[in-house]
Amino acid sequence: MCSMALRRYDDAIRYFETAATVVDTEFTAASFAPQCYEAKGDAAGAVVASRRALTRIEAVIAAEPDHGRALGYGAGLLASLGEADRAKEWIERGTLLDPDNTILHFNFVCALTRLREFEAAIDLLSGVIDKGSQGWLTWLDNDTDFDPLRSHPRFIGIVQEAKARFALQQAAGSDA
Repeated sequence: MCSMALRRYDDAIRYFETAATVVDTEFTAASFAPQCYEAKGDAAGAVVASRRALTRIEAVIAAEPDHGRALGYGAGLLASLGEADRAKEWIERGTLLDPDNTILHFNFVCALTRLREFEAAIDLLSGVIDKGSQGWLTWLDNDTDFDPLRSHPRFIGIVQEAKARFALQQAAGSDA
């Protein structure tokens, strides 16, 4: 993930693709590769990698229909592939199955952003950002899925408020 956060996409692709070959049912690393291809401007590579990861995820969901992590990653892949209705269905299902899962909702925010449903994405983000960790905020700063939101005033305000909250918590912790 570090190479991806550093925007060293060729390295990240190599790591994710290698990790995905170790276990043919593994979908997490396979799900990150498409984003790296896309960030590099390799649309064809992103589609191939998205379909490969989605195939794995669909197999997991067929066996475990309530697998939240698979639904989260899958919704983003479906959004990337232009399958908006299925992506929204998976978002709805995941939200009903695991309403308190911050990482799942984070992935749904990414999917909604990919669908260019910015207000819905920011609405969802505003409901979960207070539950995120400081590391999660760092990832938010570096995740390319959020690039289309970075200049949106509501997004900026939500992120600034969350960072200020962490700064206050750290200051309070150092006074103890």
